[in-house]
Amino acid sequence: MTHKKSTGFTIIEVLIVLAIAGLIMLVIFLAVPALQRNSRNNARNNDASRVLAATQECLNSKNAVTSACTPTIIEDLAGTLSTLESVSTSDTAAQYSINEARVWFGSNCDTAGTMASGGVSSTAFTITYALEPEGSPVNRCVGR
Repeated sequence: MTHKKSTGFTIIEVLIVLAIAGLIMLVIFLAVPALQRNSRNNARNNDASRVLAATQECLNSKNAVTSACTPTIIEDLAGTLSTLESVSTSDTAAQYSINEARVWFGSNCDTAGTMASGGVSSTAFTITYALEPEGSPVNRCVGR
């Protein structure tokens, strides 16, 4: 009696391969948005550093006259920003924006680095902006 050998995969082997492929796809779909968010937040941090340097450059060239450092001048000095779409100056509390950097003259960052607080010399300044987390925006403050 001869036995015929069959070739191919059993249904269990196919299901195991599909389950492993499904797990790999799940991990990729969960990781990619977080990586993209981190990339955008890194770009926002870099943009804020450029706005900070541009504001310092403006103050240096305008003899520390803060009213001479308008958002337009600061944006021109900062060059093309990748994620922050605009720069504004502010002296009142406002909601932070994912797409905007605010320059606060006469302020310092709080110890947590999340908010600007006034009451310091007019040449001190901070830049506030927001990062995108998984939930609501996270405020950031950098200053000189």
